[in-house]
Amino acid sequence: MIDFASSNTPEYYYYVVDSAKYNDSVLSIQSDGEASYRLDDFIRMGSSSGSNTYSDSVQNARYYTNSTHTSAEEFIFIVDFKDAGLNQDVLRKSILLELRDTNDNPIIPVLDISQQRLFYNLYGNKDALINASATLSNTSLYVGQSVDLTVVTDFEQQKIDNTTIIDTNYYDKRLGIKLSLYTDQDVLVNGASLLGTAFVYDGVTYYPRQDGTVRFNIAESIANVSSKIKIDATNSSISTGNYKIVIETFGSSDGIYYGLEASQKITKNIRIVNDLFGLKATLPNNDVIIDKDTGMGEDKNSYLDFLLEYSSGLTNPNVRVSMYRRTYTDVYEYTYQLVDFQDYVSDELTTTNANKVYMVKSVPTSRFQYIVNLKEHLMTGTYQIRFSLYDGDNYVGHINKYIIIE
Repeated sequence: MIDFASSNTPEYYYYVVDSAKYNDSVLSIQSDGEASYRLDDFIRMGSSSGSNTYSDSVQNARYYTNSTHTSAEEFIFIVDFKDAGLNQDVLRKSILLELRDTNDNPIIPVLDISQQRLFYNLYGNKDALINASATLSNTSLYVGQSVDLTVVTDFEQQKIDNTTIIDTNYYDKRLGIKLSLYTDQDVLVNGASLLGTAFVYDGVTYYPRQDGTVRFNIAESIANVSSKIKIDATNSSISTGNYKIVIETFGSSDGIYYGLEASQKITKNIRIVNDLFGLKATLPNNDVIIDKDTGMGEDKNSYLDFLLEYSSGLTNPNVRVSMYRRTYTDVYEYTYQLVDFQDYVSDELTTTNANKVYMVKSVPTSRFQYIVNLKEHLMTGTYQIRFSLYDGDNYVGHINKYIIIE
C-alpha cells in the first residue's frame, strides 16, 4: 500500500497474506471470493515490527482541513503474487476493492459507478531478463595503468501476441552491477590481494570489499544503460597472471545488494602484468646539442648513438621510438607535441600500427645500440626522444632522452 500525504510524499506499507497466519482470510477468499484486511495491520515498509503499522487516526489528523472539516488521502494498492506459489498461467481474473469504515460500512462501495472492475492476468515462466554485454578497452592490464570496462544492459520483458508482460519483480527495483575477479583456477581474488586497485564509475571511486567484490548502482530503475567503469591499477599490488572478470547484473531495492541469483553473468578474460621492467638509454653528452644547419653535434658527427639496456618478464617485449618537440606558444609552456621522427633522420625507419611511432627492436636483448643519422636544415627547439616498451601491441612504459637543436 502507498499512502500519499498532502505534500505528495508517499509512505509505503506492506501486508503479507500468509495462509498459516491469516487462515480465515484465505478460506474466505477460497469460499466467497472476498476477504477483508484492516489498514492498521499494514506494516511500515522497511520494518518487521508488528507495532510499526499504519495509523488511521494519526493520518487523519495530518490531512484534516479545518475549513471543510474533512480529510482526504490517496491510496495505491499493489498486489504482489511473487510468493503465491503459482506454477501456471492465471488468466482473465478480476479484482475489486471496497473501502470500509471502522463499523464495516462501505465508504466506497463496489456498486459505485465510479468503481471499475480490474482484470488481470498472471503468467508463469515469463520473467523479464536483464541481458548484458561487456567489452574491455584492453585485454591486458599493466600495474601502473588502467583499462575501461563497458557494460551495456538490455532490459527485456517477454511478449504474448505483441502484448508486453510486465514483470512486477522489477516494479520498484534499481539496476546494479557486481564485479568479481577470479584466477584462471576459478579462485575468487579477495580484497587483500586487490589492495590499491580502484574502480571509477560516474566520477566516483570504489574500492573492493573484503570479499573482493565491487558493487555499483548504475540506474534508479531497470532500463537499458551503457556504463563505463575504469579499472585503475595505478597503485595495485595484484600479482601477474591470467584472470577472469565476472560481471553480474541484478535488480534490487538499492541497486547494490541483492539475493543469491543474478539476472545474468558475463565473463571477460584479462591478463594482469605486475613485473618490474628496466629500460635505460644513454646518449653521449657531445651529441645532445645539435646544429640546425648541419645536423652535427659538438663532436662533428651527424648521428645519434644511443646505448639501450633492457630487462623485464614480459612475454612479447619490443622497444619503439617517437619524437616530441616542446611547444613555444608561451614562454612558460613546458608541454611537448608529437612530431614525425622520420622528418629528422635520413634512415628509413620501421613503422608500427601507431602513428609516428617506429620500431627500434622487435626482440630486445639486454644491451644494444640504436644509431640514426640526422638530416640537415632542422627545426630548432628542445626535443624528447621517447623510447617506449610494449608487450605485443600493449604499451607498458617509456623513458625520455633530450636533445636541443639550435
